[in-house]
Order: sequence, then structure tokens, then C-alpha cells
Amino acid sequence: MTSNLPPRITNPMNKRELRKFRENYSPVTFNEVAIGDRCKLAVHFDEKDEVKTLGARWEPDPSGKGGHWWIASTALLDDVHPGVGTKLDVLNDKKMIVGPSGTVQVRKVQRQIADMAQEDIQVHDIYSEEKSLKYSFTVYGEIGIASFLARPGPTDPNYMWLEEARTLWDEQMEQGFRPIVEEMS
Repeated sequence: MTSNLPPRITNPMNKRELRKFRENYSPVTFNEVAIGDRCKLAVHFDEKDEVKTLGARWEPDPSGKGGHWWIASTALLDDVHPGVGTKLDVLNDKKMIVGPSGTVQVRKVQRQIADMAQEDIQVHDIYSEEKSLKYSFTVYGEIGIASFLARPGPTDPNYMWLEEARTLWDEQMEQGFRPIVEEMS
């Protein structure tokens, strides 16, 4: 399973970055973006009215600087007009889809993970200094997701976007956790 999703972009793009994004754009499928309840869009200011008519909404950045446009993933399969296609078709034609965002849709993620090749999955374990706690981060880079599992703890992993996993990893490192390095014999 090869994804057409571009690398997840967390910051707003300027005009030059947006042009470069669109030059390298590959159409995205519904299954690729349906793992989030939202679909993040790359929209220039001049295009905002057009995406509003499709149902896109503006999400201001918590810092107060910028933000991004998004549309509900469930709305992507809605027809725009007879003969025009779906909202997904229009957004792909205009090269605006950045990728999934919002709340991770766990069941959809689990279905995609079940289809992934083992070599596309990376597991990173960390221990607390006293080795009483072990955390496992499993990275599914192809779909931009990681899972986090505490041992001892619940048996169901917590799925999150890679940026959130990186933040959590960094927080654990600051608290004294260290990666487990397996020695090769």
C-alpha cells in the first residue's frame, strides 16, 4: 500500500511553498484522508471563498498567527454538481489536499495498519530511569500515524498524528526516559 499523501505540513504555507506543494502534488484517495475526521487543505487567501462554498472552515492557530483550512472528511464524497464530481475530486483537481487532521479515526487506522507491510512499521521502546515503566511508540510513517502504549498499563494503544507522537517522545526524554538499544550479537 503506497500513499500519495504529501508529508504532513503543520505550518501555514506562504505563496512560494504553496506553489511548490502543488507542483509535487499527487491525487489523494478518500481512504488516505478518512483516517482523520478532518482533511487539511492548502488554500491561498485568494481561494478562500471557493473552498468556503465546498464547506471548508478556517481553523485559527492557537498561537494567534495564521491557521489552516479544513473540511470534514465525511463531506469529501458529497457531489458538488452533477457532472462535476465529488468535493474530493474538485480538491484533488485544484491540488489542495494536505492530508488528514483532527481526531484520529481509530478503526480506519487499524484497517490500514492491517494492510501494511511489516517493514513499513517501526517500533521504538523507552524505559524510565528506574526501569519501572516501559513505553512503546509504533510508527506507521506511511499513513502519518504513531501509537503509544504504556507498560504496565492499558492494552489498547493510543493512536496519534506523528507530530503529537514526537512531542510526547520529547516530553518523555526530558523526564529521564531513554531509548532501549538492542545490541547486535
